[in-house]
Amino acid sequence: MLSDVLREHLLRPRHAGRPARAHCSARAANPVCGDVLHLHAARDERGGLELCFEAEQACSAVLALSSFALERCQGLRADELRSVDARALAAEAGGLPPGKSHAADLLQRALESLLAELDA
Repeated sequence: MLSDVLREHLLRPRHAGRPARAHCSARAANPVCGDVLHLHAARDERGGLELCFEAEQACSAVLALSSFALERCQGLRADELRSVDARALAAEAGGLPPGKSHAADLLQRALESLLAELDA
């Protein structure tokens, strides 16, 4: 069962979709369960990032954690985003249900891919 915080993000996701002016996008997939997560970033005038996500056939844990994490990461610069730990964010949100730790792993891989695109 999802924590109250993650359940709220599942019911009312934040930052879902694609920013109007995305500068780059990244994709991460879990071949075992089929979850696919896309992250999009647009830079603001101060160098901060507007982040959004799209998920394909993703479980509730991936959707909820992505919403929670991107809410926490809005406005960070790329150098600040490097220090984000998806497992720590999952713990902050009340933890993931048993068998759903892959949600944090998928999000972490997507963040790393997005950072690589931002550096390119």
